[in-house]
Amino acid sequence: MDTFDLREGETANVGSLRELKAQAEHCKRCDLYKHATQTVFGEGPMQAEIILIGEQPGDKEDLAGRPFVGPAGAVLNESLSRAGIDRERCYITNTVKHFKFTQRGKRRLHSKPNAGEIRQCAWWLRSELKLIEPKIIVALGATAAGYLVGKAVRITKDRGTIFRPQNLPPVLVTIHPSYILRMRDRHTANAEQIKFVHDLNRLKEVLDQGRVGAAKSDIDRRNNHEPLHRMNCSANLFRSWRHARSRRNESNGSWKTQNEVHGQSQNCLARDTGQSEDPHEHEAAVAVLAISEARAL
Repeated sequence: MDTFDLREGETANVGSLRELKAQAEHCKRCDLYKHATQTVFGEGPMQAEIILIGEQPGDKEDLAGRPFVGPAGAVLNESLSRAGIDRERCYITNTVKHFKFTQRGKRRLHSKPNAGEIRQCAWWLRSELKLIEPKIIVALGATAAGYLVGKAVRITKDRGTIFRPQNLPPVLVTIHPSYILRMRDRHTANAEQIKFVHDLNRLKEVLDQGRVGAAKSDIDRRNNHEPLHRMNCSANLFRSWRHARSRRNESNGSWKTQNEVHGQSQNCLARDTGQSEDPHEHEAAVAVLAISEARAL
């Protein structure tokens, strides 16, 4: 299975998730729609920093029309809460939008989607990702991880690892919460959920690093403009001095002119620096004031 490319391939011509969901409701790109109850589209805010991607909707999701509302969704909700992540601020979806199953009497048993079905459904996932532009993606289970990162990924070996595939945001690989539900021993299941929470804790690391990087960029931009800012302030102060000197000549050198220089200089400093306490700017002000006082003598 090839890796997923966010920037390559066709996407829906829509401007919002609501429009995209409306189109997906009538999806017939593969045959899974024939037996599923309905399309189960993703849900969450368009400005979400985190997207969690599972394999496909289950029986409960197929009936409800919402992702991760069954037993696996309950495990996911609890694990996100333990990791300090608000589900309402995440976008949650699946690689495939229709429930694929095998009928066993009255029960509908999960059946894994094949590569062709995943590829056909990539239209929707690609459109979701382009609209949301998340900071990080969580691949829940082997199907999502294999399609986003590559078929060489192994959940048992690579879980908790953050991959950086080309043309995609960072991808955190972890288990699907249904894996915990399949464990019969309670202690083993509890231990596995602790590991799952530990994997999810890595999301905050990536988001915090991104915020620190953005803050550093802002500081660098301000520092790059600082010399010009100081020069502008000094120039304004000098213009104030020249104006005051002209007034001094008219008033025969009265001390009122020096007060005007001081007042205009302070006004300039306040206007140009936003009441800054920067020592370099004060040095410039003091220098100009000293020159003006010497000239006034």
